[in-house]
Amino acid sequence: MRSYYKLAIILFAILAIDQLYHSIIRYQLGSQIYELDYYPTWMIGSYLLDLLTTLILLKYFHHKKFRAAFSTLIVVAIASLFHYGTSYTWIMGRTWGTIDIVSFLLILTVGLAFSIVLVVSNTKTRPYLKRLGVICCVYVPIVMGFYIYAISSTGAGNPTMALIYKWLEIIGSFILTLYIFNFLSELKETPQANTIQTV
Repeated sequence: MRSYYKLAIILFAILAIDQLYHSIIRYQLGSQIYELDYYPTWMIGSYLLDLLTTLILLKYFHHKKFRAAFSTLIVVAIASLFHYGTSYTWIMGRTWGTIDIVSFLLILTVGLAFSIVLVVSNTKTRPYLKRLGVICCVYVPIVMGFYIYAISSTGAGNPTMALIYKWLEIIGSFILTLYIFNFLSELKETPQANTIQTV
């Protein structure tokens, strides 16, 4: 499992860097980021990376017998596919509608459910996963609240709200590092195959 944990650390580090870079570019360009020629390709690459890390987590949860987290993560993966699909369709066609709002709120809702599972199920035995769950139980409702307000008639076009939301995206990329710390702790606790135990 040591090589598996090392792979997980690398992939989650790349994912965190990718999301941080995306958040910074979005902070600088705003909605103009979607007009970049390479953005659709970048989005596909980001989804494939997200899919890889999801598969890594699913294998990990299955190995550790974290059944509740495993089942919930499958739902998250399905919602994520739906969200990426609607987002890609919007970017290519520039036609934004209710389905895009629904897909984003859906991914936030199932993400919150996953966060709760990390706190209350047997995953809480892993300190970093529990911390991740607690943080996301606070972070996700805040993001959801700001998003709902931003798309409402009251919040639409509010520059302050837009700025806060961009900062929330940047903060979100750092939350992913808790997965890295979890796998680092697993790596530390897993003995090397060639370790010789002496009595």
